[in-house]
Amino acid sequence: MTQATIILKVLRDAQNWVPSYHLQKVNTKYGWLGSSGDRSARRLAEGGLIERKQEGKYAYYRALEERTKTYNVMNNDGTIQKTITLVV
Repeated sequence: MTQATIILKVLRDAQNWVPSYHLQKVNTKYGWLGSSGDRSARRLAEGGLIERKQEGKYAYYRALEERTKTYNVMNNDGTIQKTITLVV
């Protein structure tokens, strides 16, 4: 599992703001986050995958709310063949 994946899972579990120093050199139930965990979190925030805020000298991160998008797969006659829901 990549550091980015571990960070996303940790932040989703926390459901609140997590200081950057809690994302460094820590063993989580998903795996180890090394000394560059805060840099990985910053990249995720720059990519729009998580939120970031600065308070004093520390950055805080949290997961974005899960959103779902539903699509209908149509038959040639215009009827719905099936509905697909994606988590984004």
